[in-house]
Amino acid sequence: MGLNFGPIFVNLGGHIGQNLGNYGAYQPYLDDDATLGATDIVDNDGLGYLAVVGFKASDMFTIEAGYGHEESELDDGANNTQEADQYYLNATINITKGFFIVPEVGMITLSEDASAAEPETFYFGAKWQINF
Repeated sequence: MGLNFGPIFVNLGGHIGQNLGNYGAYQPYLDDDATLGATDIVDNDGLGYLAVVGFKASDMFTIEAGYGHEESELDDGANNTQEADQYYLNATINITKGFFIVPEVGMITLSEDASAAEPETFYFGAKWQINF
């Protein structure tokens, strides 16, 4: 869903499903002692949502900030829910028609009880794209 208020825009989205890792979405991680074979399936229920707020200053420059949350509950009878959050800020800079650059900075955090070695990941980078 999206709303525009002149140069300001708000977008909201969400998803719910089962075994979403099969579709390239959030996949729960297992304990360090658990291993999966090539044909094993991690049975889980997933939920996610996101919110984006942006401002189009001109045809050349747009800035936006967003927040997303995903969680997955493993269907193992142990009420094993794992969560991840992401915050970001980026800008779209249109250099010329069909050529733009998107610098971005953000943070990804996993739930506090995560067995991952790095429960928080700070990132920054930029994407450039040319459309022919």
